[in-house]
Amino acid sequence: MEKSYTWAMSEQIRSDAPQAVLETVKSLSAAADLIDETILSLLEKRATLEEKMIRRYLLRLAVRICTVRQSLYGKLADPNQNLSPERTGEPLNELTGLASEVNEVIGSLLKMIRYDWNFLEQYFEHEFYGRLINEHRLEERLAKAEQNLNQS
Repeated sequence: MEKSYTWAMSEQIRSDAPQAVLETVKSLSAAADLIDETILSLLEKRATLEEKMIRRYLLRLAVRICTVRQSLYGKLADPNQNLSPERTGEPLNELTGLASEVNEVIGSLLKMIRYDWNFLEQYFEHEFYGRLINEHRLEERLAKAEQNLNQS
């Protein structure tokens, strides 16, 4: 009887793990989609120096997100990979939190792009780029989270 209970619990852990990984992939995908939409919106107007720097940063961030997604899919495809919540829970939570932060930060940029290009150029983009690279450091933090995931 106890053996059956243990087996059922281990099966539940195995089935929850892929769901958690796929939910993280989904949140990262939403962040990458928002980056795509933002870059497309920036392409509609004349580019200032700050916008070029923001666009380059967003492209690097999108590459990092896709790399993390590839790594997650690789873990799912490997039958020998231990995806137990004890092992991957913290890195997955960190990645999901970062995806949410990407959505928030890049969403504020997209909102400003849609609001007023003149305001964007005159007041917003310089300070935004400074916060992006000095405060948020999203690309760097995603790289660290990916490293933590690969070590788990």
